[in-house]
Amino acid sequence: MRQIRRQNRIKEELQFFYADGEKPALTVPVDINTDDMSAAAIRAWDTLGIATVELEKDQASDHAKEIYGEALIALFGVILGEEYAAKILEFYEGRDGEMLLDLAPFFTEIMGKVKAAREARKAQFLRLAGKE
Repeated sequence: MRQIRRQNRIKEELQFFYADGEKPALTVPVDINTDDMSAAAIRAWDTLGIATVELEKDQASDHAKEIYGEALIALFGVILGEEYAAKILEFYEGRDGEMLLDLAPFFTEIMGKVKAAREARKAQFLRLAGKE
């Protein structure tokens, strides 16, 4: 008997609270099909890494800050969707440093899962092609 399984999806929910809040101010559903978004997510992640390095070289550069902000928003848009990316930006009210520190562990974990799924899929295709 042959078993065929669909690829796992990454499903989570992010809840954002104000410091004194007991109920979430914002809830963001996360439902990621790693096959559909892996290339775009990895590209956005790599672009954010490059932008971070450039910003660290010259923190006073408006151009570096702009590129960094665009890369961050692009990553949010790819992983969370444009609508929720905008809501998260609104929630943090321009406090990008705080936002990045809060969300970095989540994005690091998600990108690890996306890259692992991509590698597994690549290995599967190579096996099917007889090129292991």
